[in-house]
Parts: sequence; structure tokens; C-alpha cells
Amino acid sequence: MTVLKPHPITEPFPVVADIATLAGCLRRDGLLLPLVLFEGDILDGRARHQAMRLAGLELAPGDTVAFDGNLVDAVNFIVTRHWGRLDMSVLDSLAG
Repeated sequence: MTVLKPHPITEPFPVVADIATLAGCLRRDGLLLPLVLFEGDILDGRARHQAMRLAGLELAPGDTVAFDGNLVDAVNFIVTRHWGRLDMSVLDSLAG
């Protein structure tokens, strides 16, 4: 299985999914939303990737897409994706 690693800018954001449940859904339905990669690492989809590994599933063509933007765009994307789950301490850590 292709093993990708999370992009370092995702570290302040915890994976909140139930990986075992998600693995069962992926076995049943397949990957419905591709992983988003930035600089070759996972920008969005860490839980899906972990669940695929747990389920023994391989990434297929089309299961990943490249993020089109720079580092600032990538940080904005991640903050937007996680906004509803953010603890303000995460924003403080990003601010430096």
C-alpha cells in the first residue's frame, strides 16, 4: 500500500474521525472524496488514509488530487476545513 504522510502544517489539527468505523464505510462504499496532497503529503484526508490502511485498501488513480496553491493558500484551506472543530489554542499555535 502506498503510505503517505501528513503535511507538517496539518499537525496542529487533530484527526477526529472514528477510524475503524470509517474503514468499514470505505470497504462498503469506497473512497468518495479524494485525498488532497500538497508538496506530496496529505493536506486533507488523513483520517481517510488511515482508514484505508486499516481496511487494507489501495489508493487507485483519482484517489488523490494535488492542491493548487502556495503555502499560505494551503494553511487557509486547512483552517477553513477544520474551522468548526478548532480550539482557539490551535490558531494561537499557528500564529507563532
